[in-house]
Amino acid sequence: HEATGLDAYPIAIGGGTYSRTMKNCVAFGACFPDDEDRAQMAALHADDDAALAHAAQQIQFRDPRLNELLFLWRARHLPASLDENEQRRWQAMRRERLVHGQDAARSLDEYLAALDTVPETATPAQQAVLDALFGWAETIAPEDDVF
Repeated sequence: HEATGLDAYPIAIGGGTYSRTMKNCVAFGACFPDDEDRAQMAALHADDDAALAHAAQQIQFRDPRLNELLFLWRARHLPASLDENEQRRWQAMRRERLVHGQDAARSLDEYLAALDTVPETATPAQQAVLDALFGWAETIAPEDDVF
């Protein structure tokens, strides 16, 4: 606030969150791509999802980190652009992280257990929030896992 005079707040959590708030934005992380990779990045600027998905499928960066970031972005934002192998890879990654807690992530079981610690004296408004949190867990669970 002191620097800008704006009543604003940061929206970045854990890396690429800010890219989820902007249409057709890819968070490439803290690396300095070479000229060839920068040219590839320019090809990702598209006004519609179909054009962006097509461009993203054609790109092969020299820096393998960028290929991984692009895959993750496509999986999150344009899942229909993933081929069958990529969809299997994405489901496996989600399962390991969400269900099994890979990379120090909280597993779904741990998340649900934390929600269960809320006192049963929750107000109707608090219960509505809890119901939404439980519902969110159901939407992110990999399709073949039931918890």
